[in-house]
Amino acid sequence: MRSRQPILYGYRATFGLGFVVLGAVTLWRVATVPVPPGNKVVGVVLALAMIALGAARIVQYVRYRRRIGG
Repeated sequence: MRSRQPILYGYRATFGLGFVVLGAVTLWRVATVPVPPGNKVVGVVLALAMIALGAARIVQYVRYRRRIGG
């Protein structure tokens, strides 16, 4: 049976890119919408968490590709 790791890491990287984009859009929306500062802090934290999660998935993919020599 063939290993499915390349496919799984590819999917993770794709979803990671989606999380980075979603986090960036959320961060932009939170910055432009007039809301109380407390709500902005929560929104910024959530947006940064999405960006960090996406970046972690992309880094995992890059490390995997380097490890297998591709």
